[in-house]
Amino acid sequence: MWKVFGMCRRLRERLRYWFDGTMDRGPSALIGWLGLASLALISVVSCLVVVFADKDTRNNGGWPGVVWMSLLRTLDPGTMGGDTGRPLFLLFMLMVTIGGIFIVSALIGVITTGLEARIQELRKGKSRLIEHGHTVVLGWSEQIFTGDRGVGGGQSE
Repeated sequence: MWKVFGMCRRLRERLRYWFDGTMDRGPSALIGWLGLASLALISVVSCLVVVFADKDTRNNGGWPGVVWMSLLRTLDPGTMGGDTGRPLFLLFMLMVTIGGIFIVSALIGVITTGLEARIQELRKGKSRLIEHGHTVVLGWSEQIFTGDRGVGGGQSE
């Protein structure tokens, strides 16, 4: 019995290590995980609606209609304003809306962080330079204008 617990613990540690490795791959991996979270949320809530709110499922176009409604509520919480139906159906739609708010805010955060990181990399000046015929000045100061006249004069001759 203790052996089973040890195997489960090792499996959990390996899965956590794999998950952490995918999180280290940058914003694209995080966006992928958020997409999977959205898909899971939409699928679970749609299944719950189909199983427990059969009349509301029929009124909203069956399985495809409920999936579409869940997707819209995940992406845009304002869509819920005109919902009608039984209380359980409305509760499920509220659940998918709240879940969508968290997922979309996390997505906005991931995109913002990714853009900020890219801008910081560009500011470091480590990007490839493909310009020709330019003068590169290292160590900028106000005295550069005095040196610029000398460099410019040397190039015009």
